[in-house]
Order: sequence, then C-alpha cells, then structure tokens
Amino acid sequence: MLNRSKTRVFVGCVLSVTVLGLVFAGFAEKKRSAGRIVGILVKQTETGILISGVMAGRPAETAGVVAGDRLESINGSPVERLADYDSHARAFTPEPVYFGVLRGTESIVLEVVPGIEFQWVPFLATTLTVLGYLGLALVVLFKGSKDRRALLLMIFSAAVALELAIPGLAFAPVALAALGGAAFLLLSGFQMGVELHLASVIPKKQSWIARRPWVIPSYYVLGLGFGLVAGLIFAADTFGSSISPWNTSDVYWFLDNLMMPFWAVAVPLLLAHQALRYPDPTGRHQAGLVLVGVLPWTVFTLISLAFPTVLNQAAWYFGPLQSVVLLTYPVAVFFAIFRYHLFDIELVVRRGLVYSLLTATLVLLFFTIVGVGGAMLSTVVGETFIVWLASGATLVLGLLFSPLREAAKKTIDRRFFPERYAVRRRLITLSEEISSLGNLPKMGQYLAEQLQSIFAVRSVTLLIGDHKTGILTTLASTEADLETRLERSVFVSPDDPAIRALVQVGRPTQVSTLLEAGSTLTQHMDSLETALAVPMTTHGTLIGIFLLGKRDAGDRFPAEELELLSLLSHHVATTFENARLFESATYEGLTGLLRREPILERLKGEIARAERYHRSLTIGLIDLDLFKQVNDTFGHLAGDAVLKRVAKAISEDLRESDQIGRYGGDEFLLVLAETHCDNAVGVAGKIRESVDSLRIRAEDGREVRVTISIGLASIDQLPPGETPTVDNLLSLADRNLYTAKRRGRNRVASGAL
Repeated sequence: MLNRSKTRVFVGCVLSVTVLGLVFAGFAEKKRSAGRIVGILVKQTETGILISGVMAGRPAETAGVVAGDRLESINGSPVERLADYDSHARAFTPEPVYFGVLRGTESIVLEVVPGIEFQWVPFLATTLTVLGYLGLALVVLFKGSKDRRALLLMIFSAAVALELAIPGLAFAPVALAALGGAAFLLLSGFQMGVELHLASVIPKKQSWIARRPWVIPSYYVLGLGFGLVAGLIFAADTFGSSISPWNTSDVYWFLDNLMMPFWAVAVPLLLAHQALRYPDPTGRHQAGLVLVGVLPWTVFTLISLAFPTVLNQAAWYFGPLQSVVLLTYPVAVFFAIFRYHLFDIELVVRRGLVYSLLTATLVLLFFTIVGVGGAMLSTVVGETFIVWLASGATLVLGLLFSPLREAAKKTIDRRFFPERYAVRRRLITLSEEISSLGNLPKMGQYLAEQLQSIFAVRSVTLLIGDHKTGILTTLASTEADLETRLERSVFVSPDDPAIRALVQVGRPTQVSTLLEAGSTLTQHMDSLETALAVPMTTHGTLIGIFLLGKRDAGDRFPAEELELLSLLSHHVATTFENARLFESATYEGLTGLLRREPILERLKGEIARAERYHRSLTIGLIDLDLFKQVNDTFGHLAGDAVLKRVAKAISEDLRESDQIGRYGGDEFLLVLAETHCDNAVGVAGKIRESVDSLRIRAEDGREVRVTISIGLASIDQLPPGETPTVDNLLSLADRNLYTAKRRGRNRVASGAL
C-alpha cells in the first residue's frame, strides 16, 4: 500500500511539473512571438500557398490581405511551401514585411506590419482549462480507485492537460516546432481512443461492445494511427521534406472534417444509449451527467465545422469560449464521481495496465516500422505504392488485433500472474461441475466448500431466495454449527436495507460498506464474521448471496479476485435459478421437503404398489405442538427457522425408502413404505425424541423448545374389505393425531391396541 502511495505521488508530481512547465513555457513563447503575428491561416495547395483565412483586427487584415489570396513571395523571396513561409515567419519583427500575393490574375504587394498586444484573456482561459483537467487527473489519481474507468479518466484528463499546455511554436526553431506539432497531433489521436473507450464503459461496458471485443481496440488503432501518421507528416513538412502524398494542410483538413465530427458524435451517442436504456437508475444518472458535460463540446465542434468563418472573424472570443466548453466535461465528471459514485467499482487494473502497455507498444512499433520502412522504400517503389502498403498493413493489423491481443493476454496470465490464472481455471471448472450435482443443497454445499478452499477464507455461507416470497434462507455453509443456533440461521426479507444496497451495487462488496442500522442481514454477517458479500443476480433478479468470511492472514480481496467472483456469481445465479425453477414445483422452499401435491402423489403410488404386491404401508401426520405461540412470542422469521430445523431433524431419522413432505402450515406427511404399524411406532418415536431434544436459541438469548405429536395410520388398520385410498388413510392418521394431542401432546398415537 505504501509503495502504491509513493507511486501515485511520483506520477502526480511528474505530471504537475510537466504541465505547469509547459504552461510557463507557453506564456514565455506567446510573449516573445506576439510581435511576429500577422493573423493569417495558410494552406498548402498544388499551386502554392493559399491564404485560407484572415483574422479580424490583425495586421494582415489591416494591410488588406483577404482570404483566397495566393501568397507568392515575402520581401521579394519566393514562397512555394509551408516550410518557406515558416522560415520567413520566424524572422518577423515589428517592422514592415512585404507580402506578394496573387488575387485573381493580379499580382499585388501589400505592406504588413507584424505584431499584436499580448492576448491575456485567451491565455488565462486556456490556462484555467489546463488546470481544470490537471486537477481532475490528480483527484482521480490520489483517490486511489482501482476502477479501470478511473484509470481511463485520469489518462484522458492528463492527455488533454498536456495537449492544451503545449505552447504554440510557430516561431520557434524548426526542431521544436516539429516536436510540438507532432506531439499535439499524437495526443489528439490518443485522446479520441481513450474518450471513446471511457464512454463505452460508463456505467458499465455496453452489451453490444462486450459481444464484440474488437471495438474498443479499434478506437486506439484509429486514434493512435492517425496521430502517428499525422505527426510524421507534420514533422516532415516542418523540416521541408515530404514522406507521403499528403501535407500538413491535408492532415488538418482530415482532422477537422472527418476525425473531429466522428469523435464529437460517437461519444455522446455512446453515453446517450446508456443514459436512456441502462436498467439501473444510478447508472442512467452517471451516463446522463457525463453526457451533459460532453454535449457543449459536441455542439461547439459541429458549429465550428459548419461555420468555419466564425474562427476567423471572431478570434477574440472564440478561444475563451472553447476553453469554457472544454471545462464542462471535467466539472460534470467530477460531480458524477462524488454524487453518483461513478468509480466505486473495483476492477482489474494491474493486468489491464500490462495489456494496455503491450497493446500500445505493439501499435507504436507497427506504425514506426511502416513509417520508417515506407520512407526508405519510397525512393525505390514510389510514394503511391507506399500509401497503399501502409493502408493494407493497417487493415491487416485491425483484423489480427483481437486474436493477437487475446493470445498475448493468455501468455501474460500464465507467465506473470500464475496464481490468478490458476484461480481462474479452478473457478471455470467449478462452474462446470456444480450444474451436474443434481439438486440445490448438494450444489450449494459443494460450492461453499470449494470457494472456502480457493479463496482461503474462514467460512462461506450461501443464501438462496424463495422463488415466491424472495425471503433469503441458508442453502449451505461451511460453518458446522450454523443450523443449531437460531441467531446464526439466516432468514432475511428482500426489503432488508442491506439487501437493497447490495442489489443496487450489483457486485462483490466489502461488508463495511453495507453496514446499515436495523439491517437483519448486517447482524447475521457480523455474527458470521463476513468480509465480503457477493450477490447472485440474473436478469436483474436477486437469486442468492455468497457470504465469504475473513481470511486468516487478514488480507483484502484483490481486484482480480473480485472480478472473478463477479463473473462466477452471474454464472452460478443462472445455474441456481434453473435448478430452483425445477425444484420449486416439487420441493417446498423453506424446509426443502416435498410439497403437498408431490407427497400426495407419492402416497398414491405407494398405495397402488402395496395393493399390487400385498405389502404393508404406514403413513404419519406430524404436527408441531403449540406452534402459534412460537410465532407470537418470537416472530414469524423465528417460526420459519424452527420449521426448517424440525424438518431437518425429521429427515435425518428416516430411511432412504421413506418419504416426507410438508402437508400444510406446521404439518408434515410421512410415508413409510413396506412398514407395519408396530415398526412405524418405533420410527415415529425416534423422530419425536429428536425434535424434543432440539435446543434453539433466539436472537434475544431466550431458548425456543418445540415438540411434535404424530398420528399413524396403516393399511392393516383399515376395516376388512375397504379399499385403501389416500383419503381414508389420511382420515385415520388425522384421528390418531387428534388422539395424541388430546392425551397431552409430544407423543405418538397409532390406534393400535
């Protein structure tokens, strides 16, 4: 933890010093270059240098320069390329400069006096924007979140701060101007990839993107590919050379007319999809708030594209307005973080960083090889062939990117994270095994034992929700004495505050964040010394919860394990839901016993078998004595716990051929195949004694004791000639049960003399 803090401090210091250093350098450069500005926009064309724009109020406009003029010479020296113009511009002073321009068919020489006053308002507006993005990057960095979205936001904010802080170097030495322009273009392309990635995972990765793993890498291929190619072209033009058929003007045309519109429209569309359709309201608020922060920039960008003269004719307020528009994004995201807990989800970061670095390195290496190799081959095979070669290589990279990245991920997992890889494999095997175990109790117990072993925790308890009521009860636990103490037997309403909070979060959550006053679940988690609660949900429905105990070493659960648990919980939820739906029609949810209809069907079948083979059959009706008093004294949840404990005690004393079901309320129906009444009395007596010996302690410390009365009925007891039926056997058993009650309860009555 200390090392991570030191790393964050180091990164924060380096970032701050770099950005502030660039701001200071930009201030110095603007002060120095103010006396050289003439206020024109130039563009390289096939016929020479075109003056594409003239800024209002600047020296060029005062001198009579208009957009559409072709610049032919400066002070009598020919100007044919942008590099020629830049060379002259670096030597400008507040002394007259003579521009030779071609206006239509007329050649004109205009006297331009460079120099303007230092523009404080645009500089301060830009600086404020830079500090806003730098502040957001530092806040996210020092917040220490392990959410990948937080990492993306930090990187994006830092990149914007660096880009805006890069000083204008039009009048700087050639090497610095080339470096600054190339860095600006590279950062622009990188920002596009990061922002599209971020918009795709707020509040969570969109489903259509999750099904297409190539989408997000394509953001970076497009953005970084453009940035690298554009930066190389810009640098080459600055030095007066050419490495492709395109020049700097083409680069900026492509950026302004294709890249920026795509970027400006794609980001809000991704966010709008989540803001309108995400199932959880908090997630919709998160996406909606970030969308609000993005929309001003989108509108500004599209208006600038539709009305380019705004930039030229209103330069005095265009820059400050752009800075204000850019500031809305960090403000909105900052509010989303602290109002709607945008980044309170811990995801995989360590491996994600390795993957990202590997991906970036491969992409950079690829385009470096293409760029350098193309420049070397251009003199041999021609520039046009190199362009097609680069395009084809980029297409191949796009097609092979996903499989290569997946192969790299597997290699990294095995080589650098073998423990996590082993855990992942064990969980995959576990998820495949549990579905073959047959029924929920076996599945739950096996899952609890395996999770305890895999994650080295002191205990694991699985809660399952009732299909109809949603009440959560214990399905399985590695705690040996869980069912013997009522205060540690879990029966939780779906309206419990901690349950609602856990469902809203929807992922593995530290128990400390779920502590709510008056929460039954929280009290049980404290009793079980639970460290982590993992909800099992499918299609927005809570199926159950894993309660993982503390670790012996006291370690926290790493982000990788939380991610794996989240994936496992969704798979298990689907498996358990299918099993629950199947069993809900046959087995009663609270006690796990057969429902009334299935046990009566079983009884009907046993009667037919006994008649066919002339064998004995005895049934028993079991009723809890004075059970209403238990509910009235200790509450209905305590009553449910008692019913469950009694059902378990009865089941443990039965043979495999015997069957038990919940007949209704606090009554159970026992079917003893091939059993005479005398033998059935012995079985029923053991059951009565087991229940009588139960010692259950309520949450307030009081002891709950219950007894049962049992009425038996056998086919042998029916009047001669009477055909055995379900109704006449149940009627006889019910009369004997009444006899047991009348004689003082807590006894067995069979009607036999």
